Amino acid sequence: PELATNYSLNLKDGKLIAEHQRTSDIELSPIKEDVFSGKQFYFRQVVFKRDDKGLINGFTVSNGRVRNLKFNKLK
Repeated sequence: PELATNYSLNLKDGKLIAEHQRTSDIELSPIKEDVFSGKQFYFRQVVFKRDDKGLINGFTVSNGRVRNLKFNKLK
């Protein structure tokens, strides 16, 4: 909420892509379960978070200067 921004995560041609209205698409490459690496400097590491039922309810983004910036899944 502090950033007033949203990302949409979608599969395109078998690849996970983070989309934002003001930036180019960010391809996310899997590292291990629920952990992905992004090619843009501000999306270096993406870690998906799950609820008690194992459903993804958000993710965190980290890079060289920011750690665990939390994004919540919109209902």
